[in-house]
Amino acid sequence: MKNTTIRLNQTRNTSCPILYFTTFWSVILWLVSCPIMGQAKLQKQLTEKEYHLWGDLNLSDIAPKGDWISYKVGYESGIDTLFVKEVKGEKIYTFPKTYYGIFSASGWYAAPTSEGLKLVELKTGNTHTIPNVKSFAFTASGNELVLLIAGKKIDPQLKIMEPDGKTISIISGATEFTMNPSNDKLVYAASNGDESTAGIVEFKNKIQQTIIPTGDAKGYFHNLVWEDHGKAVAFLRKRDTSTNTENNSLVFFNISKGKSHELIPEFTSDFPKKGHIVPVDRYKLTISDDLERVFFAIDDFENPEEVSDNQLQIWNANDKYVFPQRQYLKDSRKTKVAVWWPDTNRFLQINSDEVPLVMLAGNQKYAVTYDPKAYEPQFAYSGPKDFYIKNLQTNESKLLLKKQSTYIMYTLPSPGGKYITYFHRGNWWVYDILKDKHKNITAAIGFRFDDEENDMPGQGDAYDLVGWTQSDKTVLIYDQFDIWEINPETGSYKRLTKGREKNIRFRIADTKKSNQKPNFDGGYGKSIELEKGLLLQAASDDGNSGYFKWTPHLGEQKITYKSSRIDQLLQRDQTFIYREQRFDLSPRIMYHSVKRKEKVLVQSNPQQQKFSWGATKPFTYQNAIGKTLRGFLCFPSEYEPGKKYPMIVHIYQRQFRDLHTYTNPEEYPSIGFNVTNFTSKGYFVLYPDIQYEIGNTGHSAVECTEAAVKKVIELGVVDEKKIGLIGHSFGGYETDFIITQSNIFAAAIAGSAATDLNSFYLTLNWTTGKPDMWRFEDHQWRMEKSLFEDRERYKTNSPITYVENIKTPLLSWTGQEDLQVDWHQSIELYLALRRLSKKHILLLYPKESHELFKPENQRDLSKKMQQWFAYFLKGESPADWISKGLK
Repeated sequence: MKNTTIRLNQTRNTSCPILYFTTFWSVILWLVSCPIMGQAKLQKQLTEKEYHLWGDLNLSDIAPKGDWISYKVGYESGIDTLFVKEVKGEKIYTFPKTYYGIFSASGWYAAPTSEGLKLVELKTGNTHTIPNVKSFAFTASGNELVLLIAGKKIDPQLKIMEPDGKTISIISGATEFTMNPSNDKLVYAASNGDESTAGIVEFKNKIQQTIIPTGDAKGYFHNLVWEDHGKAVAFLRKRDTSTNTENNSLVFFNISKGKSHELIPEFTSDFPKKGHIVPVDRYKLTISDDLERVFFAIDDFENPEEVSDNQLQIWNANDKYVFPQRQYLKDSRKTKVAVWWPDTNRFLQINSDEVPLVMLAGNQKYAVTYDPKAYEPQFAYSGPKDFYIKNLQTNESKLLLKKQSTYIMYTLPSPGGKYITYFHRGNWWVYDILKDKHKNITAAIGFRFDDEENDMPGQGDAYDLVGWTQSDKTVLIYDQFDIWEINPETGSYKRLTKGREKNIRFRIADTKKSNQKPNFDGGYGKSIELEKGLLLQAASDDGNSGYFKWTPHLGEQKITYKSSRIDQLLQRDQTFIYREQRFDLSPRIMYHSVKRKEKVLVQSNPQQQKFSWGATKPFTYQNAIGKTLRGFLCFPSEYEPGKKYPMIVHIYQRQFRDLHTYTNPEEYPSIGFNVTNFTSKGYFVLYPDIQYEIGNTGHSAVECTEAAVKKVIELGVVDEKKIGLIGHSFGGYETDFIITQSNIFAAAIAGSAATDLNSFYLTLNWTTGKPDMWRFEDHQWRMEKSLFEDRERYKTNSPITYVENIKTPLLSWTGQEDLQVDWHQSIELYLALRRLSKKHILLLYPKESHELFKPENQRDLSKKMQQWFAYFLKGESPADWISKGLK
């Protein structure tokens, strides 16, 4: 049977280009000359009944030869579709209600559907479907398809077949399989009654099968893993299948030696008497590169603080963690990491209750451990920790770093095993494990390696470490714009890119789904093959973005770079596929190669061309101290020059990064607001950036927001008496505070807002159990000091302090189970406004959290937001709930 070939409707974007003017008169000329605005009436106005037509486009994968791509289109209804499209032709295959699939090197595509695993021969369109497939994989050559098949009336089996359906081999009773990293071998487990086997299948010219020697066939084999280079496997054996308890042993098999070893807890000295070997994703079974050690998880035997809902809770003020935080962390902290030497059957538990967090270093011969509670109680989000380095062979441990940040990217072992890199007080350092020496490697360079734009208290964030070249010879590190290569031995350095001169930020493009190797509670520095060149993602403050190719001899050379948002790049040789979008250009998939110019492969939402659509205008303005900030203005879809329109100001922190974000119209937005919904109804929408002064957060928001609004008013396109304000979460707080200081807004909407910093300071995030004080002292609220060090600072930045000043009609909303911003904050403001007889309505949604998840509530909130602004900004008749609420 052949699948239907569909021709994609590709349409040319005719929207207005985004121009960067700064003077008043040039802005007016731009407005008059813009084609989309002058011709808006030639297109239909978007209404709610068309919202369901819009979908989100995401690029998924590219075939090994670069001749096919897969992508997904997701709809608000939840009915998604997977597509596979020819790069240089017009063939398209569709997989409704399917989320992923795999290309083979031999020209096939496989995707799980509700009917079974569907296989398509891409060149011919021949298809067939295999039912009851639980997992699947292609081999490296693409000539074999591996299937794990099981069903209610089907005995489980591992089936190896050719993609066209011809069976090669069947292994009965198979329960699990895993391909090796190069996809030319697999390890499987099979169970027949009380007996189990594990084996390796090798795909060469002729398929070869090896049964792993396990001493006996008792138990159940599971949790199969490969060593990173495919030289060994390890797995767990559940020795007594008649119970639900964890009674696993650990099996290791060295392929080249053909020899297996087994760790049985009760026969292993020093193994905890009440301990169990357990499969845990966070502490995944791992084999060292030299095949000498196996790392695995054991449970912590007891949980001393199991407290039922009806039991007394004892909250001690001197506890390291508050009681709810201990309850949240108890399950994650009961698991420990252990190491086993198969050749000698030696066992060692690496971490402990006293020092529970761990990552590996030095070619997995060392471990770095640290205690997250060392300096508790403290009141940053994640306070400093003492790091220790342990020699696994000798079990000796010593202090490595004192009061070091626990952010996973700030302390990274090098992939070659020689160093540990860490960011400390504005500079990157390396620790040479064998020499036991620390060295600052960036101080002499003369550029900053912490975030120059950070406006929060405490140590600035680092620009990330990129990775290491072969054998840990050099390390690559970002500054604000560029990539630096540094030799940790000699201290020599050079700048690889020239972004600072061009005002372009260069970052290595992550073209793989996950490029960060897991390392228990930490990570690893990436391995970079610099001689092969780099693929760079580029962005600038003016909104341009794209990709460059860097080579050692030519430096960076443009692939694509323009006034758009460009992301999701995939590459095969000299073929580049990426996604592009703008505010008025629905996401599309683009093709580019060295030999051919850029072209559109897929244009999402072609129906947009039937409707009038808004455009964006970036601009700059200055706050009270003369700092230049950026903002952008979204125009109504049917804008007519000379006419004034109402405007909604959306606030948060820095929003200019969203200049080129395309927003589908929505019937069910989780926070009620959707910019396209409002521009299609005749509103301007303004997104200003806010620069904060430490300890003056609320007033900073007022100054920056008013400055941006005044700049727009100067354009003469907005009715200055018809301006609304909206924000959610931190933006909800800013909304409530701004209307206590400013009367330029005719209406406001605040969602899930903090209204009294004094009382909010003394709340918990009930999702994690963590006190909220960190939000104020070193994060978003930027108070820097505690409430008890500077009560006046908290008072003067609280909306509740100036509630008497509010003249702007306010609509508030929150979920009655908001565990992130205590919903009682909205109640406090409601009661204050009620007592003062102010115009205010609070929407309290039961069984909802920080955002709304029930479709009926999402739709209700969205509708009520539109009605609120329609009444106060457009003069439309009030809805009944408004009339009753504001009598």
